[in-house]
Amino acid sequence: MPDMKLPPIESGSQNKQWISNSSFAFVPNDEQSLFITSPLRSKMRLIQGDMVDGIKQGDMVNVVLETFDNKGRKRMFGGDFFLAGMANTKLRKSTAGKVVDHRNGTYNIYFYAGWSGQANITVTLIHPREAVEWIETVYRPQERSNIWSGFFKRNKTEEKCVCYILSSSTWKDVCEYKNENALGKTLFACDKPKNLSCHDLLTISGGIAFLKTNVADLLKKYETRYLFSSPYISTTVHGSPMQVNIQESNDTLQHEINAPPCKPDLPLSISEGFWENITSWKSLTCAARHWMPDEAISCLQGKRVYLLGESTLRQWYDSITKLFGETIQKTSKHHPWTEHHVWADPIENTSVVFRFHALASTSATIHFWNQTFVSDYLDKLDTSECNIIIVISLSYHFPAWTLHSYAERVLHIRQAIVRLKARCPDIPVFIKGSHPREHKNLESHVHSSDWTLFSMNTFLRQVFQGFGVIFIDVFDMSLSHLSPNNVHVPKEVIRQQIDLFLSYVC
Repeated sequence: MPDMKLPPIESGSQNKQWISNSSFAFVPNDEQSLFITSPLRSKMRLIQGDMVDGIKQGDMVNVVLETFDNKGRKRMFGGDFFLAGMANTKLRKSTAGKVVDHRNGTYNIYFYAGWSGQANITVTLIHPREAVEWIETVYRPQERSNIWSGFFKRNKTEEKCVCYILSSSTWKDVCEYKNENALGKTLFACDKPKNLSCHDLLTISGGIAFLKTNVADLLKKYETRYLFSSPYISTTVHGSPMQVNIQESNDTLQHEINAPPCKPDLPLSISEGFWENITSWKSLTCAARHWMPDEAISCLQGKRVYLLGESTLRQWYDSITKLFGETIQKTSKHHPWTEHHVWADPIENTSVVFRFHALASTSATIHFWNQTFVSDYLDKLDTSECNIIIVISLSYHFPAWTLHSYAERVLHIRQAIVRLKARCPDIPVFIKGSHPREHKNLESHVHSSDWTLFSMNTFLRQVFQGFGVIFIDVFDMSLSHLSPNNVHVPKEVIRQQIDLFLSYVC
């Protein structure tokens, strides 16, 4: 593994002496950048280090990125959010880069050279520091960013009212809907209808249109639309793609060495892995392997698998049940966004259940009183037999929640897992992380920011460490696949996520 430290950046000695002799209260600092990082003026270079014979398969490729503003002045702060990839599209091989922020305007980006031949490195500025700070300090603390339309009905009387999440602001004349076991002090609220009672709330629906309007209003109010406009949003850094040549190696490669078994609380790796081809992911984190359908069936024999979350876990449901080679039978209630999918194989004594979590941010109609909170679901699980596997996803419908409300919901799920493990200590519980998604408009980069999804992964990993819960990190796997970023990744990516999951189970 390469040395992670960079030589210190020296300041001008003449400037230091002038400041020490100055009697003024303020001194000019012409060296410090006052403008936003420009991906068009920033510079990236390859560090060869001690690789005198060039880069070989199995090496860590090290790229240094120095950031400059649009005036060509060196940036003296970190905090920009970059994503990076290295690929050979002809060989169908690819990997993600690990970005190390030195907080001084300089970044190192590391890639594992998993193949020999040509490789192209692309670095993309997703958000400059100032955009990240605006999301964290202005947008995410803003309550009522996530809006639903509440439909109230009794007999022939109908009304629609605005609904939202509340936790720390003040309010009056609202209908309050509490669930302290799931939300703590956070509550779901709706403006009071004029002619109906709070108990008459029948359905809710939200969706992207509400989120987009809210973001557009905030950007206008704070005059910060430029932070999420070209060239400061999802723009490749000057010098991308950088071409490197990877030579064959006669040495034993890192990905050929026995990796540690897949288990909870594994240390973070400088590289999560790489795509050997478009359908096969090679993990460098643990000894994950590829599972044939008969092996997967044997692994899950006699198990009850519960997938609790959103549509990315519904993709898991489809992939797992397909392994059994039978027609998927569903029992559905209400709209697909909130339906309860159940599949069972009586021969193998295996069942798979998918349940959408409560308060989804969707334009679909949700029957309000029939939603399921994950913490409630875990508390009510039949544990007379501890043949249970739990997978939970807690990301894609929450970037517009305040950090306080999101944290409360996550921490109550943690407490429910603790209670579940007290009843069944050895059951595997998984938290599935998020990955980058598509962005169809400027506002999406705020309300569904890849930065927010990335930081959620860091938060979830911290919250669920230390008591046997397994964090499934799929960010780099999805980012580096040769398909475009999308919340619903291709089936071959889902299949590799299932292989990683099974490698922890059996």
